[in-house]
Amino acid sequence: MEYAVVITKEPASRWQAMVQGWLDCTAEVETREQVIAAIKARLAERLRHTEVIHIEAPAPVLSAQGSNGTAEYSTFAEEWPDFGVFRDDPTLDELFVEIERRRDAHLAGA
Repeated sequence: MEYAVVITKEPASRWQAMVQGWLDCTAEVETREQVIAAIKARLAERLRHTEVIHIEAPAPVLSAQGSNGTAEYSTFAEEWPDFGVFRDDPTLDELFVEIERRRDAHLAGA
């Protein structure tokens, strides 16, 4: 599995690395080669105790305001019951899957 790592040369001649999306997975050492080795080791240690899974859950949509003046959440289906002319399009699910696939690929490469 590939992870995006940000490597930064600090003014005080130290190198820092951070795995994107894992804020506590960092390293700081003297050379670029050392920081790459250190962040690989830190990530490997972290992954020994971590499981990455994908789950699906309904996405809430923020309504403007609830009856008592506070923000309330509802599901997309509740907010957009007719979903316009695409409501009965059999390829709509495929489109969303492709959008998510491209988004995930972009985020993994970022």
